[in-house]
Amino acid sequence: MGRADSLSVVEAAYARAPNEEAWLGRVAQAIAENLDGELGAAAWFIDFLPGVDAKPRCSTFVSVGSCEPRVVEYVRTLHGRDLPPPLGALVYGAAYGHGRVVAGARELMGPVFDAVNPQGHERTGATDCLAVQCFDAEGRGVALALPSPTTVRTTDRRRRTWERIASHVSAGLRLQRIATSGDLGSADALLDAHGRVCHAKGDEAAASAGRLREAAIRADRARTREGRRDVDAALGMWECLVAGEYSVVDTFDTDGKRYFVARKNAPAARAVRALSTRERQVVSLLALGHSDKWIAYELGIGEGTVAAAIHTALRKLGVKRSGDLAAVRHALGAATPEEPGS
Repeated sequence: MGRADSLSVVEAAYARAPNEEAWLGRVAQAIAENLDGELGAAAWFIDFLPGVDAKPRCSTFVSVGSCEPRVVEYVRTLHGRDLPPPLGALVYGAAYGHGRVVAGARELMGPVFDAVNPQGHERTGATDCLAVQCFDAEGRGVALALPSPTTVRTTDRRRRTWERIASHVSAGLRLQRIATSGDLGSADALLDAHGRVCHAKGDEAAASAGRLREAAIRADRARTREGRRDVDAALGMWECLVAGEYSVVDTFDTDGKRYFVARKNAPAARAVRALSTRERQVVSLLALGHSDKWIAYELGIGEGTVAAAIHTALRKLGVKRSGDLAAVRHALGAATPEEPGS
């Protein structure tokens, strides 16, 4: 499997596909190529908030590259089991409760890995796998398993880089799901190839036009040959959400003319009556194990705004420390949901 650069994953995430399965396959292929997945990868959609949901809800399992069907089937079987609550919380918390985008499965789960995978090597031929997890504030996203014949170790630097990549993957998935057509007229704002605003829907989009133009130009610069030489700098230029609301992606009309399309794409979050929309988003991402810096990047807001929202939300939920993820998750799960339409 050839090596692709990290920005190719972001580009794949934002490229519209005819359906979700096609989108998943393309993004998984780009991820596997970037992470040197010589044995391919199994990928699936996942919906799970640790400490709130009893088990992950998984769907649309696909394989990419040279991943054998038996690997995909084994992964599907593992996620289809009904484990008793104490064991399920332990297993799924170990697998998905650490807030790591990339990690070796053994590195992530410790002794729990062998306890729940006694036939793993026999069934898949792999000793370990590189786990990739891209969640948004609703706990929805994409997971991958890249089988490995040896034990997998990851570095802090790789994890930090992939936090930003995962933010774009989650944003791209939301776009794929909300943009039911490629109709340019349905965009909140439309900019030409030079960043000039051609159309803005409503006062809010018009007020953000300058920010949208700047974001489009910076994202374009990040994707140049020069920009791609420094992946971390390029990801810094390519905003995940502009003005805390909009995803900006390029597209072409039927005449081949290039445009930048801005659509509202902020993540939803668990509807907790006591919290504001921003507080829900921030505390839900905190519950997933995301750092303040990471949350700021994925929501397109300042770290100070994140810190203030966390402080206020935890006070309302009766949680004393942001580092106590178990308490944060318990408070979210026990909080009174907002009634529909309120």
